[in-house]
Amino acid sequence: MLLPTVVLEVVWGMSSKRGYGLDAVTVAERVRSIAGLPRVRVEQAEALALALDWYEAGMDFADALHLALAGKDCGLATLDKGIRTRAEQLRLQYPVVLVPTAPATKP
Repeated sequence: MLLPTVVLEVVWGMSSKRGYGLDAVTVAERVRSIAGLPRVRVEQAEALALALDWYEAGMDFADALHLALAGKDCGLATLDKGIRTRAEQLRLQYPVVLVPTAPATKP
């Protein structure tokens, strides 16, 4: 069973400068190769496929995976403006709601 959390770690290891430093297209191809092996069952396969597409298009993989797993109907609530900006740039039809943060208080 190939879990989304495992894929997240694999992508980080393959793409990180501390890991193998591979580009997004190469990483996505390799993950798809693993997922396509005859005896591998992929949990949340549709969401993973979307996340890999969005990753290749320039979105951070963790952001893409969280948004894809959240789904089109629910969307994603986040503090990260970058996810929303990238989703808008890619014209994704997945809602990203920014959660307001409380202003810092002085002691």
